[in-house]
Amino acid sequence: MKKLILMACVAIGLQTHAQYFDHDYGSTTIDEPQRGMNTVAMGEGFVISGLGTNTAGTATGSIVARSNAAGMNSGAPYFTNGYRVRTVAGTPMNSRDARILEQGPNSFGLSGACVIPATGVDYAYHLQLNPNGPVLNAHLYFSQGYSFYRITSVASSTTANQQYMAGSAIRNFTGETQIVVMKISFNGNIAWASIYDMVPGAISNEVAYDLAEDAATGELIVVGQTTLGAGTSDAFLLRLNPATGAVIGANTYGTAGSNETFTGIELSNDAANNNGYIISGYTDNTSAADVDGWLVRIDNTLATLWANTYDYNASAVNNYFYDVKERLNTSGNYEYYAGGTTSTGATGTVDIEVDKTAVNGASVGQFTYGTTVGESLVSIDVNTLTTVGAVNGISMYGYRSTGLLGSSDLTIYKAYFNGITSCDYSTNTITEATGPGFLSNPSPNLVAHLIKDTATVNTSAGLDKTKCYSTTVTGGSNARMAQGKQAQLAMELDVLTTGEAGSYQVQIENALAGKAEIRVNDLMGRVVYSKTMELQEGSNNIPVELGANTGAGIYILNTTVSGKTYSNKLVVVK
Repeated sequence: MKKLILMACVAIGLQTHAQYFDHDYGSTTIDEPQRGMNTVAMGEGFVISGLGTNTAGTATGSIVARSNAAGMNSGAPYFTNGYRVRTVAGTPMNSRDARILEQGPNSFGLSGACVIPATGVDYAYHLQLNPNGPVLNAHLYFSQGYSFYRITSVASSTTANQQYMAGSAIRNFTGETQIVVMKISFNGNIAWASIYDMVPGAISNEVAYDLAEDAATGELIVVGQTTLGAGTSDAFLLRLNPATGAVIGANTYGTAGSNETFTGIELSNDAANNNGYIISGYTDNTSAADVDGWLVRIDNTLATLWANTYDYNASAVNNYFYDVKERLNTSGNYEYYAGGTTSTGATGTVDIEVDKTAVNGASVGQFTYGTTVGESLVSIDVNTLTTVGAVNGISMYGYRSTGLLGSSDLTIYKAYFNGITSCDYSTNTITEATGPGFLSNPSPNLVAHLIKDTATVNTSAGLDKTKCYSTTVTGGSNARMAQGKQAQLAMELDVLTTGEAGSYQVQIENALAGKAEIRVNDLMGRVVYSKTMELQEGSNNIPVELGANTGAGIYILNTTVSGKTYSNKLVVVK
């Protein structure tokens, strides 16, 4: 029996037997997700983290689930573990947050905030985990005069073996909430750790929700929300020196009479639009009395390229974007996936929401995922053309309010790039409008530093369960999806397996009527297969039958349409 492996060569994404599923992780009690991400460095798959009560009765611990590409975590190195953080003296603490980060091929980092229940003393914590789940290092962090409120984000650093944590702390003297940003080594040692006041001299409340280091500009960009002491909230962008934590500058975005929040930031690789950033959030500055998802695209000079709001299902319901990712699609164009939650989804309850846009912000599609019990999203991830094929598509990390395991569970949905998955999804109508943009330039100050302490950890085992799973779904496609009246009509092409040895399908979208010429060559240049087929305008599926007796080796599949050739490397293994 032979197996086909498709490897990207020129214009085509990499394909294998992909998995599309809905899977729960947690315990028989309450579990609440905080963050998830695709894993690559330690083998393709997924990792999700959150809060769990399975570690000590009603006490709150942290929970992490690492799965393979099919969402399964039975058998090493995959696991579902609960962690209960304690002081070095053994005093148990309750966790408030649990944010996971893949630190490379040797460890995960788990970060959050925690409190000693008996005294109310707050800390931040960081655990370095072995790839199989055991704890390698555990540290606590605190600052005199402050109580930790949340750790809301973690991110990789361009400095080897270092990462960032961000969130907020309450200043005990004034009661105001201020920004926390820390740069630490993977094992928890502090490079720098600082607290920032967005409006010095005034009582204001801020929280950092995400951050990203830009090697091209030499800046660390932190985004979040500030009240600015004015009664309404604005989104902020804080620029820091990544080596020292010193303040470089800050911008706010919004309007004087509305409430805005930035929740996620992604570095852009779109050199044609001066790189920069795509930022997600939400705003109530809409034509209806509701909250809409919000995307702001700025270049590397911080000039705003566009700022749009997106209304779920063209209706007056609240919807929020919590994360955003950029993807280079199979046509060589950039596009964005904003992940969030709608308060009234297709099932009539809270649902996970994903909005897809073109590089200019034009709406492409909107999808929701969920059941009648209610599902919410905390983060979203996608692959790139260089990522291992089994995680092709959209990965949605969130929770199910009545889970398969307990009263709420950590949940992972995996879908094709056109939104289709194995179960519980729908396609909806998205309405975009011009949204709030740049507002002002505040002058934040660095006001305090943090100190490191040592922690201990108790570990316990968790559970997982599959809701639905399929290797292929009818109608699912990882090619670029057409954009209706706003379409960029560039043709795109993908290659799929049929499950039969030597049998494949060339899938062409947005084609013009004409001919397609297909040739398969071995590495000596000899033609082992060829055909010519008339294309109809729009979608086409062209069967390619090499035959079950095709010899093991590497072959090149060339498809020529309108004078342009798309190439795929086919590796047939006996």
